[in-house]
Amino acid sequence: MNKRIIGLSIIAILLLSSISVISAADEDRSYSIEKGDIILTVGSLGDLYVSEFYQYKFDGEFNGVYRDIPLKPGESISNINITVDGAYFTYKVLNFNESTTIRVYLYSDEAHTQPIKDTTVTINYNYIHDGVVKIYNDVGELQYKLWGEEWDVDVDSLTAMVQFNSSEGIEYWINPYFLKSSETWDGSILTINTGKLESGEYLELRSIIPLNQFANETPYAKIVHENGYETIHKIQDDYENSIKFNETLYTIIPILLLLSLIIPLRSYLKHGREPKIDYIGEYEREPPSDLPPLFVNAMFGKDDDVGYCSDKGFQAVIMDLIDRGIIEINGSEDNLIFKIKYENVKGLEEYEIKFLAILERYAEEGEVSLKEMTKKLKNRTEADIFEEIYKDTVKSYEKEYVKPELEKYFDNEGHDQITMYALILIVASIIVIIIAMFSSPQVPMTVMARMIALGTVAIGVILLTLNNRYGGKWTKYGREESKKWENFSKFLKDFSLIKEHPPQSVVIWNKYLIYATALGDAKAVEKAMKELSPENYQYNDLYRYNHYHGGRAFSTVMSTASSHSTSGSDGAGGVGGGSGGGGGGAF
Repeated sequence: MNKRIIGLSIIAILLLSSISVISAADEDRSYSIEKGDIILTVGSLGDLYVSEFYQYKFDGEFNGVYRDIPLKPGESISNINITVDGAYFTYKVLNFNESTTIRVYLYSDEAHTQPIKDTTVTINYNYIHDGVVKIYNDVGELQYKLWGEEWDVDVDSLTAMVQFNSSEGIEYWINPYFLKSSETWDGSILTINTGKLESGEYLELRSIIPLNQFANETPYAKIVHENGYETIHKIQDDYENSIKFNETLYTIIPILLLLSLIIPLRSYLKHGREPKIDYIGEYEREPPSDLPPLFVNAMFGKDDDVGYCSDKGFQAVIMDLIDRGIIEINGSEDNLIFKIKYENVKGLEEYEIKFLAILERYAEEGEVSLKEMTKKLKNRTEADIFEEIYKDTVKSYEKEYVKPELEKYFDNEGHDQITMYALILIVASIIVIIIAMFSSPQVPMTVMARMIALGTVAIGVILLTLNNRYGGKWTKYGREESKKWENFSKFLKDFSLIKEHPPQSVVIWNKYLIYATALGDAKAVEKAMKELSPENYQYNDLYRYNHYHGGRAFSTVMSTASSHSTSGSDGAGGVGGGSGGGGGGAF
């Protein structure tokens, strides 16, 4: 996990500026979810009946809402039925490989010609979710997210009612462990109440169900040929114990910080303060230089240490190759296809050829279907191979192209000192823990020494994970270049400025998109391009890549490879890994 303590004030300013941009763009309308009610009924055949009620309050004009429901392998959704109170409506169901999306179009008139405005609407989603209930050799299990991380807004309160065949023998957990909720039983119905749940949070119910609550045949459940009871208990117990341990640890963090942060603080004060520069610009309306997008991602991107590439860099390379006519886009929104134009590959850099080779591995008759590529990467062996090739390619680029230039831009000395300090702190703390373990419990301060040592180990680990901007610093040249790219990023996110100074050609628009992807600002540029220059936006392959959600498709490819390279069986999953969840928004 990357943390940027030195840049905290800068990050706060950027967050506030991005919030103000969003507010300015949507100041004429907003919406909230005032209440959510979920009803789950566990069927004896292993099927799960789901009924979701959401009360939306709309301020301003809206065309409707959507609900995204993720699907794991083997899961399906059927018998979808929608009812609406407070508006006229139609709806459309979009089925994808790993999700089902329900789009509900809302109207204020019976003729379906006028959108809704300044009103409250309650929407009821009804459907059957099969493949969710797991049947083990010894028990059944329902692990289901009642609220998912992908909602665009918070819900003010949520109530969930779960109908079992009987309450007898049911064991359940509410995740996350620290979430405040209340649960009551009424016969065979478990009712769960929570206060406000924020966008980005999740609420998960995990329950163990006796097998006698199911029929002999459960065609709609996922059959797992292993025992589940002890495994589920161990997962939950380990999770709760880790939370309790962290809670204990947090009680001594202030002391630990005072005792152990003197050295890294000194390193920061000596080596981490940025040099003064003469550059005072507020915005950059053009890319500050013609550096390759992947280099910009490694040096000035927001997702990793200075000098290291993120997945957004790989995406920027792909988009750059599309823009240069080396990759051609075909297919449709749900099946994007790349075709490599081999006649145009002369003069490519070695790293670009390596990235193309990754795609070539999944080519059939010269074309790469991202849909088929994702399917292949669900195989654990293939996912491991992809991860290894991809990481080797990225590391090779960092070694051959970035490292030789790094000292010109960035000084790592202070961060290196902090890293060394963290390693020494961890080793010393472990020695103290071992000595304390073999000391008599009556020896004064033994328990306190052990606690402090555990805490300093944790601090050492945190220091090891800090972004190298903590302790490290830009050179004078790097600081000026970084500031220029930072100001270019601010310009890309400021819709009013792009509107005032729009590019005059599709070439510049495409360059904006490519560099915005490398910097992590692609959504803002795509929005501006759609609204300000639709004629340029529609007639080039980068438009088609974005229109067909190429970035999202490639993210799915990357996340599929990552998750399946470490995945296990279909048995008991980790906390927060339940079915259901997802999210939704308004349009």
